[in-house]
Parts: sequence; C-alpha cells; structure tokens
Amino acid sequence: MIDFIFLAPMFVIGIIAIYTDIKRNKIPNQLIVSGFICAITLYTFVFIYDRFFIGLQTNLDYMIEVLLNTASAMVAGYVIWDLRLWSPGDAKLFMVYAALLPLKFYSSSFIKFFPSINLLINLFVPLVITIVLKAGFVYAGDFLARRKMKPIVETAASKEEKKQTRIFRLKNLGYSLAMFFTVFVFFQIVSRMFSGTILASLFGHPLFAFCFMIIVSGRLMNLLNKNKWSKRLAILIPASYLIYHVLIGQWQSVLGSARMVVIMWFIFNVFKQAIAFYVQTREISVVPLNCLKKGDMPCPSAEVIIKSKLSVVGRVDDLGSWGPEGLSLEQVALISSIPAEEQKADVEIYKTFSFAPYMLFSAVLCILTRSSLVALLVNWIG
Repeated sequence: MIDFIFLAPMFVIGIIAIYTDIKRNKIPNQLIVSGFICAITLYTFVFIYDRFFIGLQTNLDYMIEVLLNTASAMVAGYVIWDLRLWSPGDAKLFMVYAALLPLKFYSSSFIKFFPSINLLINLFVPLVITIVLKAGFVYAGDFLARRKMKPIVETAASKEEKKQTRIFRLKNLGYSLAMFFTVFVFFQIVSRMFSGTILASLFGHPLFAFCFMIIVSGRLMNLLNKNKWSKRLAILIPASYLIYHVLIGQWQSVLGSARMVVIMWFIFNVFKQAIAFYVQTREISVVPLNCLKKGDMPCPSAEVIIKSKLSVVGRVDDLGSWGPEGLSLEQVALISSIPAEEQKADVEIYKTFSFAPYMLFSAVLCILTRSSLVALLVNWIG
C-alpha cells in the first residue's frame, strides 16, 4: 500500500509527460514541480507516520538513502544534460522518477548511494537496441538499393581518397581502443587506492567504466585529436600496464582484462556506428533557413551556413552556442536579421526525440525486475 502511494503519482506524471513530449516536444516545468512536491509531501507523511505512530526507528536511515539517491540522480541528470545527450526537461523528469520510485525496486543496484542508475540503464539499453535495429533495417534497404544501381566508375583520385579514409578510420579505431584501455587502467588504480570504500566498488565495476565511456567518449576523442602528445599517452599507458603485469608474472589476469576491454570496445563501437548511421540517414530534416524556430537543433553543416550568413552582417560572434534545448528565441531573432537575399538557403536540423516513453518503460522494468537489464544479462550468462 505504501509503495502504491508513490507509484500512483509517478505513473500519472509519466503519462502526462509522454503526451506533452510527443505532442509539443516539451515537458512543462509545472509537471516537474508537481512531481517534487508529491515526493516531498509523501516522504514527509511516511516519515512522521512511521516514526511517531508505529515507532519505526530505521525510518531515518531509509530517508537518508532516499536523499542520497535523489541527489545522485540530480548530479547524473545534470552531467548528461551538460554532455548534450538529452534536454533539461528530460533531465528533470529523470530526477522526479528517481525521487518517486521506492528504493525497494532498486534492490540489486551495484552502486549503493545511487541505486537509480538502474533507471538510466533500463532507459538507455532499450533505446540503443531500438536505434541499432532501426539502423540495421535502414542499412539493409540502402545496401539493396545500391546493388540495383549501375556501378560507378572510380577514378584514381577517388580510389586514393577511399584509401586515405580507411586509414584514418583504422587509426581512430586504434586510438579509441587505447583510450578504452587507458580508462580501464585509471579505474583499476583508483579502485586499489580506495580499497574497501564505495569508490572501490564503483570504479572497479566494468559496467560503470562502460557507461562512463559512452558518456564522455566524444570529448576524449576530441582531446586525442588535438595534439600528438595525448595520442602518445593513450598508447603508452596501456602498453606500460600490459608490459608491467607480464613481467611480474600476471599475464593471465592481463589477458582477461584485455579480453574484457576489447569486448566492451567492440560493443561500444557497434552501438556508436549504428546510432551515427541512423541519425545521419533518418533523424535529419531539411528546412529553409528563414523557417528555423526556437528549439530546433542545427546540424554541424547548418551551423557553418548560419555563421557564414551572419558574417555578412558582422554578427557571427553574437550567435554563441546552443545546448540540448536547441536554438533560443534570441538566436532565432538573430538569424532572422540576416538579409532576405541571404536567407535563401536550406539547412539540416536534427529531428526531436522523445525520451519520456522510454523513461516510463524504464521505471516499469525496475518495478518488475528490481534490477537492470545488464545485471539480468550478466546473471543469466553466469
């Protein structure tokens, strides 16, 4: 019964959020505030009832765990928003879910102070699987369409360009593998330094390393591509780690670690390439420059066009950057100031994506399994 008084408002808020997210591509702040008010009111009621009416002394410990989980969810939501992986509304909705979903449904979380990480896992795993499957169907369709087309006669220049592209991609794959191993080595060192603490169990868990790489891989690759020293370090650190452990006779553990890193790296790149392919082929719309509106998310090619047009009126520095929420009203007004003759251009924008349905589905998975999909898979394999 106690669980139901939390789940009822969570489902109501979740269903309303799905409607507004799909219909208007927005999650109202009033809905978020209502969710937090419900959580605060309900937990206050439960605390007073348990503490003063039935004398449940362990209630205070539970409330502390709830506060830690909600605070961790706020930090995680902000970080994911800052990395431009979802909008502010999605981040705040995730915090509401974390606050309202009782801790008993996170019973097998591997992070004690952040059990609602299961919500994130159960959100992103089905999302990525959906996109990968869609990408597979799209790629198969495009492949069959190319097979029916007449073969294009390649010139020596085009062959050389393809060769250079392949070499560049292979180098990037090698650097990303080295980067994975570098992060793994860093996590191993931190885990040993803080042995017996929460940090040890957190950094020592392969799943945390994988999630970390998914979130920050783009920024790390940008860092690697900026200078040669970062690339050399990315190769030197894992190489030194491997050599050191082989010399001290721990080559079997090294092989196990290397195998795990390669598997994680392979899965990560399959997901990454599938998502990139699907976004580029199906999640981009072409609109006239003068039709851009608040909330639109321009692609990199569109950003180049917009800046070149603004340079004509000398206001390119006023554009600034945009986050996951897309263009602001001020940026749209600035683009509208471009002379009419310069606005005759088409630009590419990303289609909006609704996270709200996946978030409710994630909460349902937590309720049904009291675990994460990854944990269930690991237990099944084991």
